[in-house]
Amino acid sequence: MERCKTRGVHTTVATNGTLLSQEICQRLVECGVKYVEISLDSIRAEEHDRFRGMEGAWKRTVEGIRNAAATKGLRAGMAMCVTRLNYHHAEPMINFAKDLGCTTFVHFNFIPVGRGRDMAEMDITPAERENLLRLLNRYLQEGQISIMSTAPQFGRACILYGPLEGLMATAHGGKGKGKQAKVLSKYIGGCGAGRCYCCIQPNGKVTPCVYMPSVEVGDLKRQTLLEAWDNPLFALLSNREDRGDHCAVCDFRAYCGGCRARALSYVEDVQAGDPGCIYNQHVWEEVVRNAEKRNELVVLGQHNRVDSLLAGASSGTITTTNTDRLVRDTLTTITDAVPSRRQT
Repeated sequence: MERCKTRGVHTTVATNGTLLSQEICQRLVECGVKYVEISLDSIRAEEHDRFRGMEGAWKRTVEGIRNAAATKGLRAGMAMCVTRLNYHHAEPMINFAKDLGCTTFVHFNFIPVGRGRDMAEMDITPAERENLLRLLNRYLQEGQISIMSTAPQFGRACILYGPLEGLMATAHGGKGKGKQAKVLSKYIGGCGAGRCYCCIQPNGKVTPCVYMPSVEVGDLKRQTLLEAWDNPLFALLSNREDRGDHCAVCDFRAYCGGCRARALSYVEDVQAGDPGCIYNQHVWEEVVRNAEKRNELVVLGQHNRVDSLLAGASSGTITTTNTDRLVRDTLTTITDAVPSRRQT
């Protein structure tokens, strides 16, 4: 990090926070780090500890968040990967982040890659994800804490559920206000894999995204980053017109593009429709059916009562036009149907 500082490289740190003492936080500032993002899985200590496999992890992580938030010159963010295990805790977690002094709350989209393939049944449904995005947008518009999401559909949610001159998510660009931010989001918003960013692995291998570790497009030990970037896959990923399923015709494809890593993980096609989007409900249902046939995933994130509300209303036809209407008309019902959902 010291070398990054001397070379003028903007550096942030993502960590579990267990080692973030006051001294370490101050040292990060001295190394030029201005933002540190700490992962927390639950509002409940026992659930976080169980998932992390270490007793006392929650306490140490929360203390690390407090230390980071209290350090002058350092901004702290709380990151939460939302699954069936903690879906109902999303709103309390946002408020907890505010209480701890975080400037940012980050929702991480679940992507079944690596060891995550062994727990893909913990993924939430498209209807639940849509409900979550609406919640995130509400907190974004309130402005008390910055909200980010790795779900590329978040920009579309800001358009659908936010005011005309409201805040707009611009993916890795953060957020902006008004029509100009919406224009900017068309270019840098949504899935940025191979478009706005790439992953450089410790061995120098270049991949489109950290969630596509096996898709190598270059090697910095043998070529420059610019040379590695100039490849057919990145050209394909940059063209959002060349997609499958509803992603090919979606009115919001310029703002979103669908998560390419989720398409690759679930459908084994980087151009397929994102199974996590409400507009690709048919893709999700096909993934579920195929998994059940293989007896690999029995439920795959299904909450039948919630899904059936949209499925019944749509008569099996999912298009941009009727889904916009369905999402607006039925999400209140979906919210009421989710057990233990905290009302506001």
